[in-house]
Amino acid sequence: RHRRSEPDPFELDDPQPERVMTATVPYLPLEVAQVVVDESNEGFWQACREHSLTVQRCVDCGRFQHPPRPVCGACQSFDLEWAPVSGDGAVYSYTIVHHGLGALRDNVPFNIVVVELDESGTRFVSNLVDTPPTDVAIGERVSVWWDDASADVSVPRFRRTTQARST
Repeated sequence: RHRRSEPDPFELDDPQPERVMTATVPYLPLEVAQVVVDESNEGFWQACREHSLTVQRCVDCGRFQHPPRPVCGACQSFDLEWAPVSGDGAVYSYTIVHHGLGALRDNVPFNIVVVELDESGTRFVSNLVDTPPTDVAIGERVSVWWDDASADVSVPRFRRTTQARST
C-alpha cells in the first residue's frame, strides 16, 4: 500500500465559514465573468448590458430557447428574435460547490441555481445572491438581479422574492 505524503486537497480539515454571495460585495472573480460573444448570443449580452433580460424566441413556431443558438431547436428555423422577459421565476434545481478549481478555489462554498422563468419556461443557470448556500430551496421564488462585473459585462443573477410558487 502506498501512503499519500501530501494532504488530500479535497479534505477539509478547517472548513471555511459559509459564504453568502451579496449584491454589494463581489462574489466571484472577474475572470469568471468573462463572456464569449458570438453571432448567436450577441443580442442577449447586449440586452444584459442594458439590464434587460431577453430570451430567444422562434418567429415561425413561437418556441422560447436558452441558451441562445443560431437555429430553433424545435423547427430548425433561422428566424429568431429577442423577447424581453420579466426575470421572475422559481429555483428549478441547484447545487452547492464545495471544491472550487482555478479562480474559484478560494470562493467556496457557493451556489449554482437553475431558474425556470415564468413567461417562457426557459431555464437559466446562474447564482442566487444574498442567500447562504444552505438556505437555497427548490421552488423558491426569485427575480433577476444584475451583477455589473465590468463596464462591458452585466451578468444576470437572481435574488429571492417573497411570493410563493404557484402550482
